[in-house]
Amino acid sequence: MVAGALSLLTSIYLLLRYPRTFALKCIFTFGILVSLWEITTFLHRTASSAEVSAFYYAAVLVVNNLRFAPYLLTFLSIQKKKRVLYIISILTTISVLLAVSSLPSHEFVLTEFGWSYRLIEFSPQVVVFSIFYIGYIAAIIFALFNLLMKARSSSLRKKYLILLSSFVSFQAVGFSLTNFLFTLYPSFPPLGGVLNFLTFLFLVYAVRIEEEKIPVLMRGEARDFSTVYSSFLTILYNFTSGTSLGEESFKFIDFINDSGIGNQVAISENKISFTLTEGFDIHQLINRNLKFLSWIFKGTEVVDFYLRVLNSAYHILGDEIKKVVTENEDFLRESDLIYGIAGGKLLFWIDEDRSLEGLDPIDASLKIFKRILLPVLAKTSNPSELRKQLSMYRATRDVKISEYGEISVADVKNSLANIPKEERLPILIEGFNAFATWVYERILTSPDVETWDIFDVLQRVFSLNKDKANELNIYYLFLERLAVKVPRVQVQQLYYDYLKGLVETRTSELKETQKRLLESERLAAIGETAGMVGHDLRNPLQVIFYSVYLLRKMIDSASIPSEQKKSLHEQVGIISEQAQYMNKIVSDLQDFAKPIKVEPTEVNLRELVDEALSSIQIKENIEVHVRIPEDFPSLMLDTLLMRRVFVNLFTNAVQAMPDGGKLTVSASKGKDSVTIYVSDTGVGIIRENLGKMFTPLFTTKAKGQGFGLAVCKRLVEAHGGTINVESEVGKGSTFVVSLPLERECSKEIK
Repeated sequence: MVAGALSLLTSIYLLLRYPRTFALKCIFTFGILVSLWEITTFLHRTASSAEVSAFYYAAVLVVNNLRFAPYLLTFLSIQKKKRVLYIISILTTISVLLAVSSLPSHEFVLTEFGWSYRLIEFSPQVVVFSIFYIGYIAAIIFALFNLLMKARSSSLRKKYLILLSSFVSFQAVGFSLTNFLFTLYPSFPPLGGVLNFLTFLFLVYAVRIEEEKIPVLMRGEARDFSTVYSSFLTILYNFTSGTSLGEESFKFIDFINDSGIGNQVAISENKISFTLTEGFDIHQLINRNLKFLSWIFKGTEVVDFYLRVLNSAYHILGDEIKKVVTENEDFLRESDLIYGIAGGKLLFWIDEDRSLEGLDPIDASLKIFKRILLPVLAKTSNPSELRKQLSMYRATRDVKISEYGEISVADVKNSLANIPKEERLPILIEGFNAFATWVYERILTSPDVETWDIFDVLQRVFSLNKDKANELNIYYLFLERLAVKVPRVQVQQLYYDYLKGLVETRTSELKETQKRLLESERLAAIGETAGMVGHDLRNPLQVIFYSVYLLRKMIDSASIPSEQKKSLHEQVGIISEQAQYMNKIVSDLQDFAKPIKVEPTEVNLRELVDEALSSIQIKENIEVHVRIPEDFPSLMLDTLLMRRVFVNLFTNAVQAMPDGGKLTVSASKGKDSVTIYVSDTGVGIIRENLGKMFTPLFTTKAKGQGFGLAVCKRLVEAHGGTINVESEVGKGSTFVVSLPLERECSKEIK
């Protein structure tokens, strides 16, 4: 019991803190189940009665069958066979059901060691359950033996040999024999817990065995592709080695197989070598490698060290490497590799780099400094001096720089974790700025370096990353310090060009802000004028409407021929129609100018739409389809204001179909909002005008002031909603109104 509790706590701790892989999670889940077996077995043996003992024995059977599933999955997942998870889950469920259903075939007896059991009949459930049990044991032995045969190193073989021998000794033979003896002799001493605990101890020991590292070859001739590629393979090999179950190590084998170079790679205890054969397609190899790296090792430091391979390939392929860039451009940008190939010369082959978007300031700063450094690190001849300089700044102590001029900042973020959050970014920028300046100072003052190329590439780096770098103020601090350290014309010119661009950007932003302020003032003045004009026009319009009404009465009562009456009614109708149009202009002017006061009430959307449609004139050649159910959820809206929105939208739709068409009104309910669609099959709106449709005074009509849609936008936004338009010339337009289901309407919008 004590061993079970101890292993249970150990397994839970390791499961929560240690595993990073599926295999390790499975193996420590096995440890938890083994511990639970020991605990339930103790409860079964110390039960107060045969009935209670039978209950706990059922729990023992369940745990006993469950424990083999994660153990088997551990080794299958190492071989990339996770798909069998579902099959094993089904088989385990069946096995558990069989084990529980076999309970009546057991008799429980009290012995000197507590309650035990005796098998009284070999029922079908017992037989099938036993077959499942033997099948699990055989599958685990086979999986471990298969891994043992495929192990790439002596330490990995040692891991699998320990796991195989301990499982065979303590589980396949020991545990099975113990169960058999229990069946024959209920008084047989309980050794299962000891065997499980020993299995768990050997398991932890095997996990802790560290795989050997292979020393990386020192820098060779850059054009010697075989040597360079061998050094990268060694880095990859060491990166996938550790103290786990060897699951990471198979990624190295997968890399070799996926690259199609299994016959060209030799692995020994202290060396990995790659042989470049005649006619070998390096271009295809690079493509395969980059695809694999982006899929399996994306975001790891192993990718940083692939730069040596790309640079060596550049010496062989020359400008043909542009094909590699074209086919892998996104990953090369995101991984920063493009900034180091051929000293950054390939940067002139890409148009933009948006890979910094969405990154937090720490990650963005690290990548910007990395991109500043990559083009020149290969030009430094003393890596040890670089590492000494890195150790001088807190932010750069964990930076790795290789013999090939590669840089990895993967560990920097973790090293900043102990610094107060508000101090991390300033410390990072100051440390990296000082180091980057020192590197460029050393290179630019060297008599053996062609500085013009360096400045051209640096200018390109600035251009590709300027938005994020300017936001973090990195370039200004870097160039300011560099201009002091390196008093050269090129540095001063670069600093001057940057400051000039910064001033132009700020000036452009100020001009844009001023333009918006002037536009706001203009619209405010228009609003005030519109309010006054609308008020002055409303009274004469009322007189016109009343006069039209009287004229119609007089015509109807006059003793004149019917044809003359019809002609007079047509003329009066024209006056009425034009007066109505003027009244709409006045309403739009007043709605645009006055503050909007929203007074929401419960509204039936279908009824509101029908009411708005009935108030406008619709030609006979226009079909109207309202696809809103009568029982559509009620909304809290200001009836008068939203009726005004719909009238404007429906009127616009009708006017957009001079030759007839179809007007469709529909609605859908989402989780938090209702969306209303007003579609027509009219002339449509050109793409250039889509963004201006809700701008005051903008109109595409021969007759109109451009206030209608601007008013719609104000009224919808006053309800907490949005309005947008989608259109295609010749096919029609759809106005989309989205209104929240639950919200507080703005009481007043000025």
